Amino acid sequence: MEKIATQNHIYKEISGWQWVEKDLGGFLQAECLLDASFQHAFFTKKWHGKKPNELSSTLDNQASIHYLDQIHSLEIIAASKSNTDPKRKGDGLISDKKNQSLWVYTADCMPVFIADPISGHVAAIHAGWKGLINGILIKGLKRFIKNGSRKNNLLIVLGPCISKENYSFDKIHAESLATKLHPKISNKNNPKSITKYDLYDSKVFSKDQDKSKVKLDLRMAGQYQLTRLGLEESQITICPLCTFKENEIFHSWRREQVKSSQWNVIYTQSKY
Repeated sequence: MEKIATQNHIYKEISGWQWVEKDLGGFLQAECLLDASFQHAFFTKKWHGKKPNELSSTLDNQASIHYLDQIHSLEIIAASKSNTDPKRKGDGLISDKKNQSLWVYTADCMPVFIADPISGHVAAIHAGWKGLINGILIKGLKRFIKNGSRKNNLLIVLGPCISKENYSFDKIHAESLATKLHPKISNKNNPKSITKYDLYDSKVFSKDQDKSKVKLDLRMAGQYQLTRLGLEESQITICPLCTFKENEIFHSWRREQVKSSQWNVIYTQSKY
């Protein structure tokens, strides 16, 4: 695989990340996963219309292919149980055998990879605001711990998604999410009771011009949930690219109002 030349104006150089160029377009990789021998890719809109089997052949990998019918749920399914007809519904996959590739598709939601360099196991999760409120990242992390992973060995990668700057979010849902992020501020008699100070006293939310909305940072919300469970920030790699803003690179539901998305994949560790 050849790294894209930095003079290609649509692919920005990002510390901790690298672009890879193929005939049909580029895809993004996190160096922390490459260093730990996890093959993976965050594809772009240049690959629109391509299915996982076509994309996997581009990556020269013969691993079994696993993906779901995504529904903004809390469901995380073992990869070997996902290849059904019709497709299983859910928003997370966790490897349970050798030579598996786990795929999720996203537009403005956040693709999340979890990897254990010791066991070689991986997870791929589709996390939007509903998933964060329901705790899908928390559930994914707990599945690794239940399967024997040590929390301090895990690598987490939060891929391209909509940025806080471009995400106006209904305040009523923000209050629900805030109580999940800050459980101590919930009022027992009214679980959704939250003061204006509490709502904005974090990197997750900021004020919006529309008083019925707030700006939401999906990536900071995800990081906050994970660090509250005991992960260090150094274990979490965050892609700064915004799917809404980078219109030449990514599909965005909020920008296009069309159901188009890009695929994201992670493979079980090559030595596993």
